[in-house]
Amino acid sequence: MNTHCRSRKCRGKMAKTFRKTVRRSLVSRPSRFIALTALVALGVGFLTGLLSITPSMRTQMNNYLDQRQVADLMIYHPLGLSDEAIAVINNYDEVDTVFYYGLTDQVVYAEDERITARLYTYEHLPSLNRLELISGRFPTTNDECLIEQSDFYLVNIELGRTISFNDASCTVVGTVQNPWYFSKESETTEVGTNRLGAIIYQVAPVANPQGVMIKLNDTTQDYFSSEYRALVRRHKDTLRETLPEAFMFDYIFLTHQENVSIRSFDMNIQKVDDIARVFPLFFFFVAALAALTTMTRMVEEERIILGTYKALGFSRYKILTKYLAYALSASLLGILIGVLSGFYLLPILIYNAYDSIFFLPAYQVRFEWLIIIIASLLAIVSLIGATLIAVLNRLKERPADLLVQRSPKPGKRILLERFGFFWKRLKFKYKSTLRNVFRYKRNLFMIVLGVAGSMTLILTGFGMLDSITKITDTQYNTLIRYDMILQVEDIEDDAICTFLSSDECDGFVHTVSVISTVLKDDETMTATVFASEDFQGLSEMVTFRTMDTQTSVPFGPGSVIISEQIALELGVGINDRITVENRYGSFDVLVTGVTENYVENYVYIDQGLYEHSLNQTFDVNTILARTTLSDPTSLRESLLLEPSITGVTFTSDILEVYERLLDVVYLVVLVVIVSAGVLAVIVIYQIMSINIYERIKEIATLKVLGYYK
Repeated sequence: MNTHCRSRKCRGKMAKTFRKTVRRSLVSRPSRFIALTALVALGVGFLTGLLSITPSMRTQMNNYLDQRQVADLMIYHPLGLSDEAIAVINNYDEVDTVFYYGLTDQVVYAEDERITARLYTYEHLPSLNRLELISGRFPTTNDECLIEQSDFYLVNIELGRTISFNDASCTVVGTVQNPWYFSKESETTEVGTNRLGAIIYQVAPVANPQGVMIKLNDTTQDYFSSEYRALVRRHKDTLRETLPEAFMFDYIFLTHQENVSIRSFDMNIQKVDDIARVFPLFFFFVAALAALTTMTRMVEEERIILGTYKALGFSRYKILTKYLAYALSASLLGILIGVLSGFYLLPILIYNAYDSIFFLPAYQVRFEWLIIIIASLLAIVSLIGATLIAVLNRLKERPADLLVQRSPKPGKRILLERFGFFWKRLKFKYKSTLRNVFRYKRNLFMIVLGVAGSMTLILTGFGMLDSITKITDTQYNTLIRYDMILQVEDIEDDAICTFLSSDECDGFVHTVSVISTVLKDDETMTATVFASEDFQGLSEMVTFRTMDTQTSVPFGPGSVIISEQIALELGVGINDRITVENRYGSFDVLVTGVTENYVENYVYIDQGLYEHSLNQTFDVNTILARTTLSDPTSLRESLLLEPSITGVTFTSDILEVYERLLDVVYLVVLVVIVSAGVLAVIVIYQIMSINIYERIKEIATLKVLGYYK
């Protein structure tokens, strides 16, 4: 403190005056404080919001699956589980809970409406995969049943309607939601339209159960972790080895990895996570850069005040507290706004968007404290650090030097002045502007970097939107050249031959198809296997090419071609071995090619190799066809009337599902674009304000010289 002010009263007045100047600095230029707070809030909000979405949604889903006691493993055999198999399962040491049930996929009738349905039969309401009653009531007699709540594909069967199946019938008394089917994506089947139109639950005696739900003893609550998948996989392999040999068909094992809803949920939030890993840190860097510039300029503007403080004898620590208080106030307020918006606004917005494709429980805000701490520390350290550096550098100067305004940088000839034919034709104001651009290189660097960073985020967002839009066009106009999938029982049937030879069909190929699980180590993926001996025909229906170089991938004898996503997820490539499992058995094959693909997963295999691997022969059950109709869906009803055609699927059905899934990605990208636009506006405003403040005397001179707005 000043040596001329030794009394307690004098020091008290000076301290009071100093505190008053600190408070005034917060309100003297509110625009600067607001902009600084907004920059911190944007950076922290964007960082915490995007980085917390995936772990928060996984936690929500983990709690939901745990509360509803979702089975870890389900075993199914279409002809029923034998007494020996049931004994093995019941005596398995690692089993906590089991629940046996009947299951058939069949065509049912709701009065005159024909529906492809899945019928579950329970002896009592299940203790695993617990049903949540949405409307109505639970059954009290054997002739009453429940239906799964309707979505895009499951039809709405009103309460009180009668459903007929296999010389029996039941009356719908309630609508439920099964946690095994929380996705609104369609479930596939090998009967009817190949897409389930209803899921029915009947409480009745089960003489010969086809399936069993299993809850294991030592499973964790993180159903999305690699440890959980490895654990379930180990028990699955053990049970596969100990179960007695099945008749005709192999047992079908279903884990969370094969479940459509859980797998789809995990894949979709992973897409958001991929975006979240790229944008937030870069976004935070741009926001922090603008905030640092603001604080550095504030210290420079108050050099005379700094000199006064030094002249009055205030210590460095005391002077620092003023600017640290300013920076800390903006940081803390920005962090508070950013954290609240990051955890309430962004996740809820995206979670509600997911509600359009999943039946989700109500969102519960869950703060990810590690993310909050990291984001807060980054914001505080960067802002406080810049303030410390700027203030300490100025405090190194003598009070006499600080009390004098710093002389403006001397003007210099710039490179453009050497081009006389250009320079002489410029007006004075343009010459002055160009000289100042090169004169204040730091400001030029900051505005270029800030705007470039913001524009990079915006253009990247628009680029992602463009890429997503082109994916569906590439998939169904270039890679997949058929538009109809026929499930058939007899390819020699007159109705099938008539359609394939008609003008409505522009090409086709016979295949054997089955939904399968592809495995490599502990990683699994669900894929559709297409086996064919018509190599040329399949190559005309599907474009086999690499994604990077567009090089053609040959399909012929001994070929096994997997889609790109399988290769990426399982970490396999050409000459690697994979395991394929389905209801007919399990076999290992060598991958001969990887083909570009964006929607769903496929394995294309030589039919001779497929039959040799499973040691059995197969009849053609699927025809991939290309139609000439602008709206081929009009064929569906007429084709399904033929007994030899058991299912009709169009690529437009798959495309419709995929586009709904992409709506969430669109929303995330849109959030990125809007946030980057707001950031660009704030950055430009701050840097332009600094430029104008530095040139206030020059502007006054120009006005005196007669220049107008």
